[in-house]
Amino acid sequence: MININDLYLETFTTSSGEKLVNIPFGYFKEIENWTEEQFLEAYKPQQWNKIRKERNKLLAESDWTQLSDVPLTTEELTQWSVYRQSLRDITTQEDPYNISWPSKF
Repeated sequence: MININDLYLETFTTSSGEKLVNIPFGYFKEIENWTEEQFLEAYKPQQWNKIRKERNKLLAESDWTQLSDVPLTTEELTQWSVYRQSLRDITTQEDPYNISWPSKF
């Protein structure tokens, strides 16, 4: 078992002056003897945040396809539009640990 006093923990102060400590969920798993299922359930919000971050990066990388003067055919514009909508729909999937990412064509 991990001794929490032996860990390097990130601390920060909120705008109201409250001091907080950021403890990674992985440590809770060992400290509290969580099962894998408990750990994965507790970590879901952070996993969704990672997915949104990656999704937003991919959307930003393809923003150029939405400009009015981009030299793409109608078919290519449609493909990019479908790809980008699929990226936006990522968070409608149920399991953040098993995401089906759309592929670029």
